[in-house]
Amino acid sequence: MFDAYDELFDLALNIVVSAAKASPNLLVRKLSIGSARAARIIDEMEEAGFVGPSRGNKPREVLVTAEGVTSFIKSWEEEKNQRQLAKAHDEKQIKEFYEKEAIKYKDYDHTVFFPWPDVSACLNEKSSKHVYRTADDFKNDPKHKDIKCTGCNRGLDSLDVIYFKSPDWTWWKLAGRMGWLVLCDKCKKQVYFEAEVMN
Repeated sequence: MFDAYDELFDLALNIVVSAAKASPNLLVRKLSIGSARAARIIDEMEEAGFVGPSRGNKPREVLVTAEGVTSFIKSWEEEKNQRQLAKAHDEKQIKEFYEKEAIKYKDYDHTVFFPWPDVSACLNEKSSKHVYRTADDFKNDPKHKDIKCTGCNRGLDSLDVIYFKSPDWTWWKLAGRMGWLVLCDKCKKQVYFEAEVMN
């Protein structure tokens, strides 16, 4: 529930309760944020039942007491802590999965540069965000003319070229990679990898 709210929601709520009025202009002054964001936070407060509906140019009515705010923030903090714990658990599972996959791929009869789930996550990336090359630029580079799949012998024109980025956690472990990955959809092989950025 609470994860959909603005990260400043709790601070803003304290401000409007202390002022006994709710308006975007109040939050703009007190939090030094833009008017659009301030208006969005006020709308979130209305949705949560803490302030009343818009009254034109007048500030909205505040419907919650200071005690109610304290109770809300306690619940919100508990939920945020639970999400953080869940995220940490998920990252641990991802690391374990990645390491198991890497071990499994060592037994393949052909090179596997990266775990397939990570490759699948990058399938729509057709351009480099670092040197601004596209997949077509990669294919047209003369130094790549001899790249081919060892399984079906198809050349680069018939293969898929994507821009691969390894998961964020691999960069924390100084093992991150970004660059061009050539795939053969017929043989389900990772044919070639050329790094542009290596951590």
